[in-house]
Amino acid sequence: MDDSGNFKLLGGSSILWESFKDPADTVLPSQILDKGVALSSRQSETNFSKGRFQMVLQSDGDLVLATVNLPSKHVNDPYYKSGTAGDPNSSSPGLQLVFNESGYLFVSRENEERSVLTPTITVSAKDFYYRATLDFDGVFTLYSHPKASTGKIASWTALWSEPDNICTAAPVGASSGVCGFNSICSLNAEKRPSCGCPRGYTLIDPSNQYGNCKPNFTQNCEQEPAPAEDLYEFEELTNVDWPLADYALLEPFTEDQCRESCLHDCRCAVAIFRLGDKCWKKKLPLSNGRLDPGLDGGKALLKVRKGGRPPFCPSFPNQETQKNKNKETLILALSALGGSVFLNFILISVTCLGFYCIYQKKHKPLPVNEVIVETNLRSFTYKELVDATNEFKEELGRGAFGIVYKGTLQMSYVTQVAVKRLINTLVQGYHDKEFKTEVNVIGQTHHRNLVRLLGFCDDGDNRLLVYEYLSNGSLASFLFGGSRPSWSQRIQIALGIARGLLYLHEECSTQI
Repeated sequence: MDDSGNFKLLGGSSILWESFKDPADTVLPSQILDKGVALSSRQSETNFSKGRFQMVLQSDGDLVLATVNLPSKHVNDPYYKSGTAGDPNSSSPGLQLVFNESGYLFVSRENEERSVLTPTITVSAKDFYYRATLDFDGVFTLYSHPKASTGKIASWTALWSEPDNICTAAPVGASSGVCGFNSICSLNAEKRPSCGCPRGYTLIDPSNQYGNCKPNFTQNCEQEPAPAEDLYEFEELTNVDWPLADYALLEPFTEDQCRESCLHDCRCAVAIFRLGDKCWKKKLPLSNGRLDPGLDGGKALLKVRKGGRPPFCPSFPNQETQKNKNKETLILALSALGGSVFLNFILISVTCLGFYCIYQKKHKPLPVNEVIVETNLRSFTYKELVDATNEFKEELGRGAFGIVYKGTLQMSYVTQVAVKRLINTLVQGYHDKEFKTEVNVIGQTHHRNLVRLLGFCDDGDNRLLVYEYLSNGSLASFLFGGSRPSWSQRIQIALGIARGLLYLHEECSTQI
């Protein structure tokens, strides 16, 4: 290693490799970067693997900063340009990025002109070390460090950086931007980007402040359990925008009209109201989020679940601490289960068990005419279900409480369903209001490990439940069929059932 900091591997009298020609995230005085030689940021302050930002002198002579879509090598459009690309009518293109021994950074052009990037240096190269680093937050920064010891712990001091405000730099398509998706970038006191999730959202990886945020609730375009006004509210954020996520521009619109339109649009995650009469509706994922004072009071109306609660089922903060820890551990272990093929087998099993638990309990009866309003479940006649199942022709499975048949219904669209017919001996003495009360409770449960209840039949002595149809069959047929699952698969199934039970016993608004 020579005095400039260039580390060289020699073979005889020739240089086989040198760090100045293959840089990581930093350039040092006397180092020159040719066209196509890139700096890559690290992933975080403590993770030195390649990160999401890159600096390179392009073939056209422009020095640019851009994001990279990891784990691929795809480089997005630049969020910063030095403006040194060649213009046939005025100047020659940039040729090299030079960091001279005096601490100045400049782009040398083909005609030997210089485009200086750094301002006048206020500290002497005789007394200070210099380095220029593409930091993990995407800012290219010139630092200095005193050479002489002063008795105090010295640190690197930032002298210059580019861009001035990376949060408001040019938005980048096909990328989350400086921060993760659904996040907001703002400049902190040190003029560095700080990323954060808005209310109602949390980091997917809590250890990565600059990562993606996810909503703590689910908004879908299927029938919700209550009117939108009862489920959602708006978090008002001044001078906040996600520039590239809009799918509709409405004008002229008042702010109230903008709110109302987003509230009743299942695709709308946020509405931006600016310029007095313009309303931009945006959908997830939200990219390039930023706090931008230049928006002059524009409002982001972020749609969130009322009270910050998860969908359909409020949390219960008064649970014992140990129960909360157990719940968090269980959910962490099962977070990958949602996409598993075994989920379909878990759903019917857990729901049937949940209905059995409800059946064993007595609820205060509700007025009959309230049931449909509260749950949005459809009430079927016995004849409708006889016709739907072709007179209960195709049996899907049976248990201690009933037999499940396959059926086809014409609802808002033609759909296959599973119709559970309760055994007559069990429903004797089972009063109309009690049955509807329990259906009402099940109708308010919404969980990925519970099969969805679509409707019911309370016609004379006939008690039937109509569920969504899951094509993979019953749990019993999977466990005891010709191809037996492995031990690890059985553990996944058991944990999935446990997760559904945890929801029924501790998380639902009406705990079972």
